[in-house]
Amino acid sequence: MQTTTPEQTELAASVNETQAASPLVTVQTLATRHPDACPVGGTRNILFNLGDELEEAGIVIRVGRKILIDEPRYLDWLRGGGARNIRRNLQRHSPRSPHKGRHDDADRPTGVRNKMEGGRHV
Repeated sequence: MQTTTPEQTELAASVNETQAASPLVTVQTLATRHPDACPVGGTRNILFNLGDELEEAGIVIRVGRKILIDEPRYLDWLRGGGARNIRRNLQRHSPRSPHKGRHDDADRPTGVRNKMEGGRHV
């Protein structure tokens, strides 16, 4: 039977406190803690579209490919309506076609045109 010294117990307790007090979490951890407010896909969408803004605000920290989120600040940002503008920002950066996704044959390159004859594909 292995016994632990008081120093080992104290060290383990300080490590647990540090981990519990750390507000930096990954996208997956955030989704696990707040599944309704922060699903993985929704959070990744916000990070993809507004990540630079969140990074400038100190809410997101990028370490290589790893993305760490300051959980309390991110949740406050969400409560304040920060994600409400994501649609408006997307429209500003990538305007929709006047055809709303549909294109006439004349809009397409020659190799992509549908060969239609009498309403049927030939």
